[in-house]
Amino acid sequence: MEAITFLPINQPGSPASQRARRGYQSCDNCREKKKRCVTAHGEATCRRCQDESRACLTTHRRKKRKIRPSLGAESLLEAPRVPGPAPAPLPDHDASTKQRILSTHLLDASDALDLIAVAGSKEDVDGDVQSCSSHQDLSSEWRQFFLVKRGILRAEEAVEFLGFYFSTLWHLFPVVPEYYGAPENYTSLATAEPVLTIALIALSSRYHILSGYNGIARSERVHWRTWPWVQKLFQSSIWGSSAMRSHGAIAALLLFIEWHPRAINSSEDFIGDCGELELFEPHCQPDGDSHARPSIPERLNLVATAYRSNKMSWMLLSSAIALARELGVFEGQTVEGSALSQEWTRILRTFIRLADESLALRLRLEPQLAGGHGVADHIPTSMVGDAHWESGVELGIHMCKARELLRSWRKSEAGSGAGAGVPLGAWEGFRRGLDRWKRQREFSNGGADRDLPLRAACLEVEYYYIRLCGLSPAAHIFERLPDMETEGAGALQLAQLASDATTASIDMLHCVLHRLSPTQGFKYAGVKIWLYTVCAALYLLKITLQTEEQLDRSSPRIRLIRGVVDALKQNAPDDVHMAQRYAALLEILINAALRSCAGDPVRQRESSPLYTAMGPEVGIDTAADWIYGSEFWDSLPDMVGLNGVSSLFLPLE
Repeated sequence: MEAITFLPINQPGSPASQRARRGYQSCDNCREKKKRCVTAHGEATCRRCQDESRACLTTHRRKKRKIRPSLGAESLLEAPRVPGPAPAPLPDHDASTKQRILSTHLLDASDALDLIAVAGSKEDVDGDVQSCSSHQDLSSEWRQFFLVKRGILRAEEAVEFLGFYFSTLWHLFPVVPEYYGAPENYTSLATAEPVLTIALIALSSRYHILSGYNGIARSERVHWRTWPWVQKLFQSSIWGSSAMRSHGAIAALLLFIEWHPRAINSSEDFIGDCGELELFEPHCQPDGDSHARPSIPERLNLVATAYRSNKMSWMLLSSAIALARELGVFEGQTVEGSALSQEWTRILRTFIRLADESLALRLRLEPQLAGGHGVADHIPTSMVGDAHWESGVELGIHMCKARELLRSWRKSEAGSGAGAGVPLGAWEGFRRGLDRWKRQREFSNGGADRDLPLRAACLEVEYYYIRLCGLSPAAHIFERLPDMETEGAGALQLAQLASDATTASIDMLHCVLHRLSPTQGFKYAGVKIWLYTVCAALYLLKITLQTEEQLDRSSPRIRLIRGVVDALKQNAPDDVHMAQRYAALLEILINAALRSCAGDPVRQRESSPLYTAMGPEVGIDTAADWIYGSEFWDSLPDMVGLNGVSSLFLPLE
């Protein structure tokens, strides 16, 4: 009896008559676009492939669905686990890594960073099987958070970043109520203040390395993926965005004044996908417009970051003040609302005024809020009894006095030119007030900052900077007195004030070198601390050149400045931080000063690593003595009245 056989249906080996066919077959290009092929009569190539100059190919295989890592489905990147004996980890890991690399479109550095970070994130998840249930509970609480839904980070990573902020950065700038510092309240913070939570994650991801495998790449990926959303949120405030009408959004603006994102180092990163660089920073002004042409330090990218930081900080402060007025933060003492809302109001009222006075003093501008002396009128409840922050808020009053002294001095300089508009008693009163503040702080503190040495050192640096700003004009007046007038009582008083200003710069640099740098937390200091340090170093370099005829590397002051330069390099958060640029700038100035005092007119700029790296790219003429020109010194951030410094660096004839 003959056996009955059945032909296989719809199998690769089946006859053509037994294989299922689609009613219509499109080419591969049209199938990717989910379009129908349109082919002219008698032609083998469809019109879409002809227009795109692509080969019109038709395959009968179904393509595997591509999995996008950006959707946050890291668990889908690996094959599902099956019960049974554990396979050898090394071959499986190599195979999965190879498959992931070959199946991923690497169009730019951002895609490569995604590949590294997502792979590391997946390895970290697979290695922590025991905490799977806790991760699931945490993910359910954070699944509605924007960054988690976008796949930018996982819930446990968000908790880790918030924990870093409240344990490290919050003590330096407690603009968020202490209530949210408890880990059990992180989800409440994300729900009530999503803009603030996104901003905190953006800042923390720059300074904190995630735990687990490949934490550096994962943190950097989170930072660069979060920054565009922070940028869009901040910009939406001028278009009436309701998300920015909250206390937390105002706090986020203040936080980005205190700490900056990595994008501050590049204009292109600020613009992103918004358009061309020429649209936002045009460089095609007429030659006669000297204010529009970039100066040499800007072209060298030495202090361009600081210029951008100043402008950005001032505009962020303006937006914060406008939103605070809209929400009634500056109105009288209110009893309406919850206790948390009242604490928000007191905190923002205090820190907005402190930021206003600090920026006005640093940028030589008038404060945007009137009544700076009332900064200590409404201290938040969380700061009452804290000797450190009570002293810090009171220091804002002396900051206001220093700004008023500088303003009066500038007016007298523009008028008589002799500084007669500022009485000596004003400087004496300013100095006595700071001395009294110093004694009260030492008495009331009583070692309370022993557990938080970083914030104590930062407050000391700010104290010395305020003292230096207020007394440096008196030193400038004393330097210009004729020799015949240096014996009077007024001249002796000016000499003492000038000596105190020099002592303030030395004490600040000693504080940075011996108190701030050893804390291992110098890299977490705010932007202003780095600027204050550079300001004191420039001032001390100027005074040293004026008072010491023979200057070499053995000078105690030069050794102090060089030690601070090394501290800036070693403690910078990353290679692109502005501290690295300022350290390179100070090195150039110190070397130029030493060569000038040695009587050597040869600059040897070509041997400088910084100049070698930047000079050819920016097109600087190597024959021009740009560091000895007045244009170079006028473009520096002149925060303490560094006038006439260029004459100290003129080449010998």
